[in-house]
Amino acid sequence: METRRVQRLGRAAVVVAALLVVAAVAFPISATMRGANFIDVELEEYVIRMPEEIPAGETVFMVRNVGSELHNLRIEGQGIDVSLPTDLEPGESGRLEVDLEPGTYEVTCPVLSHAALGMRLELTVTEEMQIGPTATVTVTGTPARVPTATPMEPAATPSLGRTPVAPGPTPPGLPETGQVPWTVATPGGMLPGEPAIALEEVVSGLIDPVNVVAPPDGTDRLFVVERPGRIRIVENGELLDEPFLDLVGSTLSAFLEQGLYDIEFHPDYATNGRFFVHFAELLRNGDSLIVEYTVSDDDPNVADPESARVIMHIEQPWANHNGGELAFGPDGYLYIGSGDGGWEGDPLEAGQDLRTLLGKLLRIDVDNEDGRPYAIPPTNPFTATVQLVELFGIPEQEFANIHVNARPEIWAYGLRNPWKFQFDPETGDLWLPDVGQNVWEEINYQPNGSGAGANYGWDWNMGTHCFPIEREECPLVGVPPVAEYSHDLGSTVIGIGVYRGTEIPDLDGVYLVGDYGSGRIWGIAEVEEGEWVMQELADTEVMITGSGQAEDGTLYITSCNCVYNGPDPFANPPGSLWRIVAADEPEG
Repeated sequence: METRRVQRLGRAAVVVAALLVVAAVAFPISATMRGANFIDVELEEYVIRMPEEIPAGETVFMVRNVGSELHNLRIEGQGIDVSLPTDLEPGESGRLEVDLEPGTYEVTCPVLSHAALGMRLELTVTEEMQIGPTATVTVTGTPARVPTATPMEPAATPSLGRTPVAPGPTPPGLPETGQVPWTVATPGGMLPGEPAIALEEVVSGLIDPVNVVAPPDGTDRLFVVERPGRIRIVENGELLDEPFLDLVGSTLSAFLEQGLYDIEFHPDYATNGRFFVHFAELLRNGDSLIVEYTVSDDDPNVADPESARVIMHIEQPWANHNGGELAFGPDGYLYIGSGDGGWEGDPLEAGQDLRTLLGKLLRIDVDNEDGRPYAIPPTNPFTATVQLVELFGIPEQEFANIHVNARPEIWAYGLRNPWKFQFDPETGDLWLPDVGQNVWEEINYQPNGSGAGANYGWDWNMGTHCFPIEREECPLVGVPPVAEYSHDLGSTVIGIGVYRGTEIPDLDGVYLVGDYGSGRIWGIAEVEEGEWVMQELADTEVMITGSGQAEDGTLYITSCNCVYNGPDPFANPPGSLWRIVAADEPEG
C-alpha cells in the first residue's frame, strides 16, 4: 500500500502578525484543495481584497463583508455572470460557487455605485495550478514527504495575555461575570521542547469521513465514520470492503453538517459488545437520533442491525449546528455534544435556555437496569427540579441555582456547535472546542471532577469576545476558553485529542486541535499555572473533518474533499484517514 506524508511549514508567529498588519493588501489565506479552489474575499469601502490570479476549476469564493455598508460580489466573463443571491450586511459572510474556465473575468461589487468607487478588479484564471506557499502538493509513486515542517519561531511580540473584554451588567439568571481568570492562549506561543509533526496517510477511498474511533478491545482496529451513513473498519492498515454498519438508507446527509456523526463503544465493549451511534435520521427530517447496537455473535467485524434500540431523540429545527460527538467520560457516563439547532446567531436562544437540549453538553447513564433508555446521573447539575418551597433563611446562591424547567440531561451549556470533544485518556480532563460564528473559534477545558453546570457564554460571547462582534461592550458570561483563534487563520475548529503516544515525547499531554478550512494544526498546553500557550505545529493541505485516538495514544484525523452545497457525498473525491507522526529532522 502507498503511504503519503503531507506536512508544511508552520508559520512563525511573526509572519502571522505581519499578515494581520498588511490587511490593506490581498491576503493569501485561500487554499487550493483537491476538488475545489477555496478563495477568501473581503469586501470593504471601497475595495475588494482577494488574489488576482487563481487556477481554473470548481471555485468557492468565501466572501466576508468587513465594511460598514451593504456589499455583494459579482463575477462576469467567459459567458458567466453570477453574484451572491442577497447583499451582505456588515459582518455577514457568504459563499459563491462557480466553475471557472481559463480566461479573464471582471470582479465587482454590484451594490449602488460601489464598482465606480473602486470595488472592481480583473481576475485572471490560469490553466496551471499556482505553485507557492498555499499550493497543493501532489505526492505519487514511492512514499515521500514534503520536507518543510519546522517548529515555529517565537513571536516578536507574544500574542498571549488576558483578552480585554469590557465587563457589562450580568444578564438576569446568568452566572457571575468578570475578567478572564487565566491567560487565554492564541496562536503564537511556544510549547516546551521542539515538537514537530507530519501527517501519514493510512488509507484513502473513504466517502466523506468525519470521525475515527478505536474500540477498547485490544484488537488495534480503527472504525471510520462515513457521513452518508456507513462505518468502515481499518484492520492491519487495510480498509475492509464490507462496512461494520450501514445506515445509508436511514441517514439524511444532503447538507454538509448532517449525516452519521459518530460511533462510541461502551467501556466494556470487549465483553458486552455494546456501542452507540449518533446520526440525522432521514424519516425524521434530520432530527438527531442516538441508537444503541450490539456486535453480531458470529463476526466481530459486523454489527447486528436487529439489535437497534433508540436511546435519545433530539428535534432539529434547521440542518446545521447539530453537534454529534459521543464520548464516555472517566465517570462511565455517556457525554453528547448537541449544537444550538442551527441557522446563524442562535435565533432560538438555545445556548442559554436550560429548557432545551440544544446548545448543550449532555451527560446520561446508559447502564441503568430499569428498562428505560437511559437514567440521569445523580450528580448532574440540574436534577433538583422538584423540591420544597422555602422563602426565608436561604442564601441567595441557592435561590440562583433553582431552575425548575431545566432539562436534567444537561451537564454544561452556552455552546454553539460542539462538533468534536475529547477526554484525556490519562487524566480524564475534558477538552471542549466550540465551532464559532463568523470571527472566532474557541477551545474550552474542564479539569477532571469539575464542570457541572458550566456556562460557556454563547450567544453572549464568542470566546472572550462580544457577539455580535460589532458590540463595543458586553458581559463576559460564564467560563471563558483557554484558547481561541480568529478566522484569519481558519474557519471551523476540529478537536483532535491529547497526545499520549510514544513517538513524539515532546507532545505528551499536549492537546491538538485543527481547522477544517485552513488545515492548520495547533498544540495547546498549560506551561505554568493559569498560563496557556498555543503553537502552530503544521499547516497541512487537508480538510480536517474529525479525529480519534488509538488505544496506544496515537492520534488520527479524517479528511474529506467536501464543501457546502456540494455534490452527493458519493460523487465527491474520496477522503482519507491520517496518522499524526513525528516530522523528519530537517536536512543539514
